[in-house]
Amino acid sequence: MQSKNNIFKIAIWAFSLAVIYLTVGVIVSYVILEQIAQAINAHATLFGEWYQTLMFILDIVCFIGLVGSIVMFIKTREKHGERAKKGFVKSFFDKTIWGGISAFMAILTVIVYVGASVANQYAGNLNDALGISTMVKVDVDDSGEAPVYVPSDYYNADGSYNDKAMRANSWEVSEEAASESTVLLWNDNNALPLKENAKIGVFGMAQLKNKYFYTGTGSGYLNPQNGIDTTLAQELRSQNLQVFKGLETAYIFSAKYGMRMISRSEVGLTDINYSEARINEMPWNEINATKAGNVTDNYTEYEDAAVMIIQRYGGETLDLDFYDGKNGTAPGETVKGDDCVDGNYLDLSANEITVLSALKTAKEQKKIKKIILLINSANAVQFKSIRNYDIDACMWVGMGGNASFKQIANALTGKITPSGRLVDTYVYDNYSAPATENFGDFTFEGQDGVNPSHKYTWNTKYIVYSEGIYLGYRYYETRYEDAVLGQGNASGTAGVKAGSGNWKYTDEVAFPFGYGLSYTTFEYSDYKVEKKGENYEISVKVTNVGGVDGKEVVQVYLQKPYTSYDKEKGIEKSSVELVGFNKTSTLKAGGGSEVVKITVKAEEMRTYDSYGYKTYILEAGDYYFAVGKSSHDALNNILAAKGKTTADGMDYNGDSKLAKKELVAADNFEKYSKSTATGYQVTNLFDNADINIYEGTADQHITYLTRNDWQGTYPKPVKMKADNAIMKADLAYGVDPVAKEGDEMPVYGKTSEKYGPLNLISMMEVDYYDVERWDAFMDQTTWEEQVILVTTGAHIIKGIASVGAPEGKNQNGPSGLNQPNPTLGSVMAFPSEVNLAATFNTELVYRVGDAFGMEMMHANHTSLNGLGADLHRSAFSGRNWEYYSEDAFMTGAMLSAQSKGLQHRGIILFTKHFIMNDQERNRYGTTTWANEQTIRELHAKGIEMAVTSMQLNGIMSSFNRVGCVWSGRHEGLLTTLLRKEWGFTGAIETDAAVGIHMTEKKAMANAVCAGQDLWLMGGKANAFDDYKDNPTVALAVREAARRILYAELHANVMNGVKATTMFVSITPWWQKALVMIKIIATSFTILCLCYFALSFLVQSKAFGGETIENAGKNADGSDENASVAKSVYGEEKSAYKPVSGAKRFLTNNSKTMVSVTALVLAVAVAVVSVVGSIGAMKPDDLTVKPGASIDTGNSGGGTSAQEPLEHECTSVCPVCGGC
Repeated sequence: MQSKNNIFKIAIWAFSLAVIYLTVGVIVSYVILEQIAQAINAHATLFGEWYQTLMFILDIVCFIGLVGSIVMFIKTREKHGERAKKGFVKSFFDKTIWGGISAFMAILTVIVYVGASVANQYAGNLNDALGISTMVKVDVDDSGEAPVYVPSDYYNADGSYNDKAMRANSWEVSEEAASESTVLLWNDNNALPLKENAKIGVFGMAQLKNKYFYTGTGSGYLNPQNGIDTTLAQELRSQNLQVFKGLETAYIFSAKYGMRMISRSEVGLTDINYSEARINEMPWNEINATKAGNVTDNYTEYEDAAVMIIQRYGGETLDLDFYDGKNGTAPGETVKGDDCVDGNYLDLSANEITVLSALKTAKEQKKIKKIILLINSANAVQFKSIRNYDIDACMWVGMGGNASFKQIANALTGKITPSGRLVDTYVYDNYSAPATENFGDFTFEGQDGVNPSHKYTWNTKYIVYSEGIYLGYRYYETRYEDAVLGQGNASGTAGVKAGSGNWKYTDEVAFPFGYGLSYTTFEYSDYKVEKKGENYEISVKVTNVGGVDGKEVVQVYLQKPYTSYDKEKGIEKSSVELVGFNKTSTLKAGGGSEVVKITVKAEEMRTYDSYGYKTYILEAGDYYFAVGKSSHDALNNILAAKGKTTADGMDYNGDSKLAKKELVAADNFEKYSKSTATGYQVTNLFDNADINIYEGTADQHITYLTRNDWQGTYPKPVKMKADNAIMKADLAYGVDPVAKEGDEMPVYGKTSEKYGPLNLISMMEVDYYDVERWDAFMDQTTWEEQVILVTTGAHIIKGIASVGAPEGKNQNGPSGLNQPNPTLGSVMAFPSEVNLAATFNTELVYRVGDAFGMEMMHANHTSLNGLGADLHRSAFSGRNWEYYSEDAFMTGAMLSAQSKGLQHRGIILFTKHFIMNDQERNRYGTTTWANEQTIRELHAKGIEMAVTSMQLNGIMSSFNRVGCVWSGRHEGLLTTLLRKEWGFTGAIETDAAVGIHMTEKKAMANAVCAGQDLWLMGGKANAFDDYKDNPTVALAVREAARRILYAELHANVMNGVKATTMFVSITPWWQKALVMIKIIATSFTILCLCYFALSFLVQSKAFGGETIENAGKNADGSDENASVAKSVYGEEKSAYKPVSGAKRFLTNNSKTMVSVTALVLAVAVAVVSVVGSIGAMKPDDLTVKPGASIDTGNSGGGTSAQEPLEHECTSVCPVCGGC
């Protein structure tokens, strides 16, 4: 019997531990998978993976085993008479049982509390996923129609949104934009367009709907498959092409092929910002071995053309330089081998080569006529290998979103004439860009005293922009001109990658920025440059002299003089800079023409002087305005105007008539020293990010690339150390903020005597700078309301119910809302930003933004974490698909156009990532180093153009540091540059607030004082409590809240809000459920612990003796209390030990008392659980409380405790009886 009891005891412990660990496993696996899922815009489930299901089943089985073991343990005791010996109470209060149950409940309770804390931290994410709003709108006056301040274009007769019509518009504009973005790179012998009824075969996994890359990966990823009705083959057949069905089938049944993500563990790395991808294309031998494919026996099925699609994937956490950084393996060398040429993911893979080689052979054998290559990638592939396979025509199609297959079919068949242009320089070897020398993983030497790195805060990493302004075409074109002019050691060997010997432009560059062919031919004439006020008007006549209708892109480039002062002060000038562009309408073949006019701001002629005057200057000299069909073409036109020809080393002769010289007679160092937007004095703000100026790097020095000496200054990997006391202090997360002199604590919860109660809608026409009215409005709010508003940016903008500020939904972009339309059940992916930029058509991009805005409106979303406005610093930058171009002007022009469209529909755009978030590796907190000219003229310019031209209403700060200071607490960046120089009036949101450098209390206090407004987190009520009595911090929190509310006021979330509208905050059901679970778990844990404690008492020797009446008798019936004792005289005498009344009572009633105690505890726990649960789950009171009032007069409404008014309910809920 004892052995059986021991077996059941062991079983109880074993099952208890199994239940505990399996329960933890189920929860932890779900949490981890949910984090992974969120990165690709998905949601995990408890049964998403086989091991989750297995753990859940085992958990249930073990729980049943635990209960069964307890029952069998008790029954075994009863069976063997143990209960008779010990009684039920002793059997029930077994230490083993209650010890195990108590341990289980305690651990479960801890898990519940930790889980609840995590859930509340990500409340915005959960509410968004569950479709929950934490506010309810209550109209005190139901009369009149709800106002619509920002309308849609598509409504049903009943006033509801017409989602089908809206989506049809999105498809139409997307198809147009994707088609116009297509770039024809070459078209030998007019291989394209394909003739009607041509017999073709499509090669590449990308032809499949579930394998094509519509967008890149990361938080902005979109999977639009369920919204796409046709496959690529169906689209091609619909346009009268005969597509080889067998080949298509071969790919359909080859599921093991297609892009594959590689886990960090597979490559032996732990950096959460590092991932790798494998192309995993289907090789020729497998295509041929597939019975359906059998390509070598079926050449006649695709004799007219073989169309091959290659694809590359990038995104958040997925930079494409798959190697362990400059401190480890060499550039291009993978940590774990890839199958690409030279290990370079942006070159051809081995399997792709097998297909192209076989097709080349088939073409040589006259079995097929043409090879067409399509490039499905936002990152610029390199052409080192592609040029070797006798490809007749090549088109870049990028990532066209939902309309990708229509785009491809339209371009291949000639339904549209390609008019897209490259927005990056395409080269033979992507490592020929000088920026790649300092792109990747770099770690400080000498880190003693630096805070250790955290999962989301790298304190020991750095990136140096040693290339300066020579990014993309600015490098290649400027070095080319200097080589032609024989200056600056431009023809040296430094930077030679694809060529051999001395540097030569044509060895390195395959296709220049702005390049793109057409199915027709255009000629330019009547080129003019006229000064119009402060600006220049460029005009040129464009004539279609070819045989096909089409559109042409006109590009205007500026060359500034490179002076002796520039060389002395370290100012750099690019040979050409894009300063304007436009696109013609469709010009008819055989003579259709149009005069294209482009306005260029004279401000484009300024240059930033980082080390001399420390402001913008205008230098004397010759300035050239040139048009051209690419950056290189424009430069050759300028060189022609300077009298240069191929005899001087040019690759072809330019047209001097398409370049005009403008003379600036004298230096002017005052004209642009003040902001043209606000009049604010411009001076250096980023000396802390320039290694050559910053005090913390006084003993370190960097050589920036200069055109004065290409050979001697070509970048090398920079080594930095972090052993300076100033640098270490700046790398810390912040300092305790000191109150500024003159700052006074703000007022809270007070209604203005002058204006009366104000609600948000009443402020609609109040100017942003009307301090008195805004102060009166903000005085009504409380500290707690302001803090919650400022710290709640994850999937919602919280709003403040007491002043009629509603809650608005927030979601990721930038190519579409990554939440399905509630009616249609599908998402709409617009063409990537790279595609949009490639259209060179700002009017069309505005329409895309407008359609995007209506998609958001119809899905009830107010703000977007996007658009992207960083630069393509390297072809390997993972998030290039989210950014427009390598060029700052192009970025600014496209950002302005698309943002204007989105804001037209009342969308708040948290444009990201400000600033210099150009790589994913070490992005959390890495220090970023560049000089002032580089930051202002390149990396800040895009957002500057959008702010100053159309008042961008939101910005997202970046994870990285500018110098040693996190961008979100860099006052020079967020306040001086953005607000004082550019006049920005919107709100600034953080990127996901997960790093210590963003969320530590000092960091947050410093950041809000620096101008950071909104944290992308789930709400943190105590975030600023340590400084709530500091007037500077309190005023900064208040101002941050005001800026958020100002942005919200002019957004679509205000639709339907009247002067009489109020909002009531409610608690989501899942938060109530968590409170209920916490109450129940805590109560039952306490009960189990009490029973565990009672088990010690029950199992003790002092418990459970016989009653006093039967106690103390020996076996023979004699009284055992009568003992024999010896007196001091040696006599034996009987000694009797009397039993007290209290002991007699306790002994006689101990079992009863324990049973009653156990029962009382159980009842108490049950009552507490039930009452607490009822209280937790109690429905929210949605009635307007007595004492609240609505002012419907000129002040616009609001709430006031001074003017009570009780709402009279006219609509009673039939279920709960509430209003």
